[in-house]
Formats: sequence, structure tokens, C-alpha cells
Amino acid sequence: MTNHYCVRIYPNGEAKHTIRDEEGLQSWLEYNRSARPGNALFVDGQLAGPEDTGGISRERLEHVATILQDELARGQWDLRQKDSKGPQAEFFGGTVHSYQGYRPEATRDSFRWPEPEVSAGPSR
Repeated sequence: MTNHYCVRIYPNGEAKHTIRDEEGLQSWLEYNRSARPGNALFVDGQLAGPEDTGGISRERLEHVATILQDELARGQWDLRQKDSKGPQAEFFGGTVHSYQGYRPEATRDSFRWPEPEVSAGPSR
């Protein structure tokens, strides 16, 4: 069974990541598409689907894809070890919530957005 490197990118460039097997990938996509629609989703260095841009510009999405593809090509992420499924507990809203599932994604390095090109304005 193949494991997948999954990355959720917030509009400000911050990101979370996880490694999932095929079953985990499907649940990760379903959850993020329904609960976090303002974020871009990448799987194995590619945009997960045309609906997964999170409103982030094409230039920034291409920037992220280049970085992720380079990291994967260099073997930066060990895809042999998927995140495990089991008893989990999260604290939010002043309460500890227990559930059976995958642990939350880990924080990864943020993406630095390329500086926009600024026009010098009309020449005189």
C-alpha cells in the first residue's frame, strides 16, 4: 500500500502536514474539503484537485508545488512510515475530546510567498 505526503496550506503560507495511507488520504481530503475550505491541499507535491486551491493564487500554488516536489525528490520525508490511527485526545473549547482516528497534522515550515512584481509605473 502506498503512503502519501499530505500538506494543508493556509492563505498566509503556514502549513500542516501528515503522511497517510490510501484510506487515511481519503479521510484527510474529505475532512479538509468540508471543514477547512479556505486552505490549499497538496498530495505528493501536487495540488490535490482543482477545487483545492483555497483561493491562493496560481503563482503561489506553483511556488509551493516546486518546494514540495524538491523535498520529495531529495527524500526529505520518510513515506515508509504513515501516521497511525488509534485513540486520540485533543483539547479545544476548554474540553478534552477523545476519538478514534488519525492524530492531527504536524506543523511544518511555512512557505515564503514570492514577492509580487511591482511596476515602476509609467515612464516619462
